[in-house]
Amino acid sequence: MGSKLDRNRYQGYLWGMGLSGGYVEMVTEKFGLEASAGVGYSIMNHEVYNCSHCGSKIGKEHRTYFGPTKLAVSLIYKLN
Repeated sequence: MGSKLDRNRYQGYLWGMGLSGGYVEMVTEKFGLEASAGVGYSIMNHEVYNCSHCGSKIGKEHRTYFGPTKLAVSLIYKLN
C-alpha cells in the first residue's frame, strides 16, 4: 500500500523561517548542560501528480505550518 509519498509526486516550493535560542549552565568546571528550543513558520505550495514519475496532475495544495521546529538538550565538555 505505501504512503502518499510513494504513490504521488509533489512539485512546487517550500520556504520558511524560524527563531531559536538556548541556555548553557556549567555544572562543573569541565561539564555543562545546554538547552535550546526553536519555533518556525513555513509555507508549502505544490502540485500533486498521481504517480512518482509518470502520472497526470490530480490537484494543487497549499499548506502553512507554525509551531515548534527544534527542542534539544546537550551535554557539554570543555576542552581547555
